[in-house]
Amino acid sequence: MIRAHAHRLTLAVAVLAVALASVLFAARMAPEGPEAASLRSYLAMGGTLADLCETEGTHHGHHCPVCNLLPEAPRTVPPALALRIDRSFEVVILRGLGLPPQPANPRRSPRAPPALA
Repeated sequence: MIRAHAHRLTLAVAVLAVALASVLFAARMAPEGPEAASLRSYLAMGGTLADLCETEGTHHGHHCPVCNLLPEAPRTVPPALALRIDRSFEVVILRGLGLPPQPANPRRSPRAPPALA
């Protein structure tokens, strides 16, 4: 009987924790659009509404001003050193790793990748 009360108490605490977390995360949701003060300061510094609301290209009709400020994500290119290291570890044909069973003990074969016939 005590165990049933402990399970119910644990369930109630878990439900309350999830409810509290959802209330806290709901209060921190992203804003739907630019606020008037930030928009006025952006325009005062020389920005234009055309920069925020792009009407051409793939972002036409998209209403997120942050996404319209960066229309394309920059391409990530690995540094030259990483490319050189990657090329130095290219896989070569590993035929020498596949060995037949040893003649002294045929039940005990070496552990290696299978050899191509």
